[in-house]
Amino acid sequence: MGFIIFGFLMAIAGLIVCRCHRETIESAESFSAEVVSVKEKISVRGHMIVKKYCPVVKFSINGKTHFADHRSYSQVIHHSTGETVIICANPKLPKYFYFADEEHQHSLAGIILIASGAFICVLSLIFSFI
Repeated sequence: MGFIIFGFLMAIAGLIVCRCHRETIESAESFSAEVVSVKEKISVRGHMIVKKYCPVVKFSINGKTHFADHRSYSQVIHHSTGETVIICANPKLPKYFYFADEEHQHSLAGIILIASGAFICVLSLIFSFI
């Protein structure tokens, strides 16, 4: 019974993550921006050193200049410093952005939580009848 509740809670958490992601997308507006720098983060996984990059852009909302980080780090640099790009950002919270041409319709983390929760519930039900 405990695993069914755990799986159910995981699925609900996944639904909440998906809904928050959808609200973020719906509240975002498009802006023209300039890539001003690229942050670099180095992490160690086992014996491998992995470099990840995060572009930083400068854009204006109602005449006020904002600087924003991309919402996530990537192992590939897609845009170079000085490049003009179209971004989507929430004008009320312009700290993070995503590029307008990115695939962002669904939250991968939310989908994984929902699928894992459903899988745990099904396995728990199967094993409870054995």
